[in-house]
Amino acid sequence: MLPAFPLDGGRVLRAMIWMFIKDQFAATRMASRAGEAFGIVFMVMGAFVLLAAGSIAGAWWVLIGFFLRNAAIASRVQMETRRALAGVQVGDLVSPAFETADAGLSVADFIRSKLVMHHRDWLPVVRSNGELVGGAGVEDARAVASDARASTPLGEIAVSPREVEVVAPTDGADAAFLRLQRQHLDRVYVVDRGRLMGVLALSDLTAYARMHTLFSDARFHESGS
Repeated sequence: MLPAFPLDGGRVLRAMIWMFIKDQFAATRMASRAGEAFGIVFMVMGAFVLLAAGSIAGAWWVLIGFFLRNAAIASRVQMETRRALAGVQVGDLVSPAFETADAGLSVADFIRSKLVMHHRDWLPVVRSNGELVGGAGVEDARAVASDARASTPLGEIAVSPREVEVVAPTDGADAAFLRLQRQHLDRVYVVDRGRLMGVLALSDLTAYARMHTLFSDARFHESGS
């Protein structure tokens, strides 16, 4: 019950601040700052106990403070990212020039022309009409025997996307962000009527949120830049 977000006491603190200032974002930020401060205090106290008193218990205080501080920072970053992504569709964030690999390509050509030549670890695999087949990367290619790579189509080794890995262009970017985090996904495929529109990773969404925050005036957000 310490008043340090995201502990239960910190959530109570946030609720009380929210009740007075009527701003959930500001209340969460203030409560997370309190959690960060408590984490630093725990680390300082633990270091003092460890060095001055020679007690190993101080190491636990340092660890508790470290995790508390990191949890507070992570909670605040998550909130700020979701706020920046609110009202944005995932289709607005995909690059129109994203790279793919054709399903009809042989695994040998995929290795030579994509993985090696373009220094890629993974690529989405599509048919000639843009229909999504799945994704393939270094480990998938290595799993094919050397003498079979020239005769094996890439489409045969592409890993089909799970339902949770597919989003529509009109889906909210904040919802995609939560899905990536909670499902521990490497990426989501943005698909419109079976055709791949692009791929988004967690780093793409956090990069957008960071840049949006740097230029967070109302005109920037409304222009969709």
